[in-house]
Amino acid sequence: MIGTRTYEENVRWNKRLLVQLLRAEKLILLDLKHERTDHEENEWITLELKFPPESPDISSLIDQVRQHEIGLLERGLESMLGVVDGQMRICTVLYKLYGRQTVLACGGCPGCRREQRALSVASPLRLPPDETSNQNVHVVLNLPSLVNRNESMSLIRWLRRAWQVKKIGRFVCTERFQPVLFASCREAFGGDPFPYRIDLLTEDQTLWQAPFVLSPKDNVIVLHGDRVHRGIFEIREGHTITHWICEGCNPFDERGKRWADKKGVRPYVSPEIWIAAGGDNVY
Repeated sequence: MIGTRTYEENVRWNKRLLVQLLRAEKLILLDLKHERTDHEENEWITLELKFPPESPDISSLIDQVRQHEIGLLERGLESMLGVVDGQMRICTVLYKLYGRQTVLACGGCPGCRREQRALSVASPLRLPPDETSNQNVHVVLNLPSLVNRNESMSLIRWLRRAWQVKKIGRFVCTERFQPVLFASCREAFGGDPFPYRIDLLTEDQTLWQAPFVLSPKDNVIVLHGDRVHRGIFEIREGHTITHWICEGCNPFDERGKRWADKKGVRPYVSPEIWIAAGGDNVY
């Protein structure tokens, strides 16, 4: 375990054990509680055991369930290897693995070609109704520099606060600053974090299009490190796009107008004021 976070691995081990005992019906889950502050994170579980807590060999209680699950995984792997080798039809394998909810759309895999099966046409998939996006654009000035590594602790703080107060866990930056952002997120959210996502911006150019998808309900933070990426500043997708303009990034466009003064933009002169504007919780 040298060079790893042994405490966090211990936490994950305990979680896996509890989940396995739950699947084996050896305990009853009564309550879960998650507490997060600026300095620490606590998780509490209330449960009822169906075995004496002083049992010397807990592993024997879950061994039968574990062996059954391992057997299912091995059979699934064996089936998929048969597909790769061209000995089995992928439509048949998926049907056996996932059941009636699978949709037949095959005829082109090696297994089907070997049996000279005709191509089949998939029935239309049911898609959710279109949603109209009412996008909000926020601009937050005076974020810590992405170029100066000495300010990384300040960035870590605001990443953590963005999740605590605004519940935003999706971030965007250019490839240059992706290592800094990734390291800061890892430090901000710990080794066992909530699910967060980092998307990369492609080169800014005329008629720029985002290389990722934003749904009408998505909230995202865009970090501008050395200059504002005009392409993503002008897109009208997602629910709320918050632009963090970091120290060292020119707050004015090529015409001398502040990005925070653009039409339809809600400006914040500092991250403190942005956080104070609130969310579900205000600290």
